[in-house]
Amino acid sequence: GTYQTGSGASVCSGSLCSPGSYGAAGSNRSADAVCSPCPAGSFSTATGATSASACSVCQPGTYQPGSGTSAAVLCYPCTAGTYWTGSGATTSGACSRCQPGSYQTGSGDSACSGTPCSPGSTGMTGAKRALDAVCSSCLAGSFSSVTGASACTLCGRGFYFNQTGGVTCSPCASGSFSVDQGASSCSGSPCSAGSYGAAGATRSSDALCSLCPPGSISTVTAAGGCTL
Repeated sequence: GTYQTGSGASVCSGSLCSPGSYGAAGSNRSADAVCSPCPAGSFSTATGATSASACSVCQPGTYQPGSGTSAAVLCYPCTAGTYWTGSGATTSGACSRCQPGSYQTGSGDSACSGTPCSPGSTGMTGAKRALDAVCSSCLAGSFSSVTGASACTLCGRGFYFNQTGGVTCSPCASGSFSVDQGASSCSGSPCSAGSYGAAGATRSSDALCSLCPPGSISTVTAAGGCTL
């Protein structure tokens, strides 16, 4: 931010780069005594900084979309219900909402409190208080196979689940079927011993049972095939 065109001078002309900016030292003309702002996502409290290394990144839980920031407190905090684990964020979009089952009451935090909902349950995303970070079991006919799910998925056609808290759905046994999504039971009757059929039928016409061929048997109900 300062320069000196002559020799033997005791002072330089110009002004030192202000906090939030930096410039090259040793300029011998005013055109070179330029101060550059610290980039977005960073700040500098120093006066007369001579390199970009003087710019510190905004800490986890904060962000700064503008350039030339002069203090850490000018990095914006992620709002309650959100967090950010990295540093140097340049947009509020870097702040992630707390997973279902977890929450964050304060602002500018790098983590959420609580435990994300386990598979088979779901909850609210971005909770700002503990009483909102409640996990509920998936209803019969639906499931959740991941941690921190915000919604349960309906069982597909040809599948079912007859309890709450499902992490997967089961195919309808051979001889039975389910036409619609979200089934908690299947229609029809499983194939009896001595016969077989295909599992996962989506309509009655596909839920057929066939007698085992001569020389083969099935000793259980809902068999998918026969053995010699």
